[in-house]
Amino acid sequence: MARRIRPTSPRRQSSTLDLGMAGEYLVCADLALAGYCAHRTEQHYRYDVILDHDGQLWRVQVKSTQAPKESNHKRTASTTPGKPGRPRKPLSCRYSFHCERGLPSHKDKTYKEGDFDICALVALDTRQVAYMIFDETPRLVHFRAEQFAPCTSGRAFEDFGIERALKLLNRRKRKR
Repeated sequence: MARRIRPTSPRRQSSTLDLGMAGEYLVCADLALAGYCAHRTEQHYRYDVILDHDGQLWRVQVKSTQAPKESNHKRTASTTPGKPGRPRKPLSCRYSFHCERGLPSHKDKTYKEGDFDICALVALDTRQVAYMIFDETPRLVHFRAEQFAPCTSGRAFEDFGIERALKLLNRRKRKR
């Protein structure tokens, strides 16, 4: 008699590694659907995806987030007597990406030039991907979460497509 295997619960918490892998697969799918050749690398590399474009290999570092978070860091009023607080701003929802090494074993979490060429920033809930080259990638990046409240400030995913990143990389390559 065959044993029944109980399926895992769909509400199981995803680990950081699971979310990272989901982002990597989403980047590969996004690039493939745009006509590019991209493949995931092994876990011990400094980059997650390798992109082949016109015979040039580009290293892609992937950073993923599950959903936008409310940002209320500028909402607190001053508690010091006699000092007016900052005017309260409305809450905003945005995707936040920490562009640092994720492993606790890395004492210096800052990426160095040569670790990757492109940083792919993935919003898993909406399956949006933004691509930034190494030179323009800060340690903390925010993107608008327009599905919750229309907003006009901040970066938009659609402004950071792969074509833009490749154009910037090719310009930089020609200057050298």
